[in-house]
Amino acid sequence: MTSTNDQRISCHPGFKVLLLPYESKGNHEFSMHIYLPDERDGLQALVREISSSGTAEFLDRCVPTRHVAVRNLRIPKFQVSSKIDARDVLKGLGLELPFHFTYDWSEMIEFSEPAPPVAVQNVLHECVVEVNEDGTMAAAATEADLMMGFSITAEEEPAAHVDFMADHPSLFLIREDKSGIVLFTGQVVNPLL
Repeated sequence: MTSTNDQRISCHPGFKVLLLPYESKGNHEFSMHIYLPDERDGLQALVREISSSGTAEFLDRCVPTRHVAVRNLRIPKFQVSSKIDARDVLKGLGLELPFHFTYDWSEMIEFSEPAPPVAVQNVLHECVVEVNEDGTMAAAATEADLMMGFSITAEEEPAAHVDFMADHPSLFLIREDKSGIVLFTGQVVNPLL
């Protein structure tokens, strides 16, 4: 992806942030944020800075708020995907009841009387993020399999001109803009421009 058009970029000590908004319908607005360290080997230091300084506050503080003139913008094509069994993750977060036959599913599933015992067997989560010359795309799906065989598918400094050359490792995330909730995050460690 290349551009010389004005872009929403904020410049901070040691890194820059590019905001790429998604076309949105309805009440939600989403955008991809690419965090590019100034140093070619600065990604781990940037990740440590984000992690140690209150992540939500840090991300809110770094959101680009205005368009700046761009001399050269280059973002590599990449695709990141992940597929995990989220059962242990959910249990680790304290979600236990759906995994036991004693959980009451009557508000979600209609059973003929008497209701059979049902429990969640596994929870599969898959996500993909792709960036190419046409733009960006992100998608995720979660499926919970019940033991009976059902599936539930469940303020930056102004800059005159900025270069944003993502030719070294960077961090990306996709946020819902109003709430600030991060939906996807990842690192591009071997970019090919």
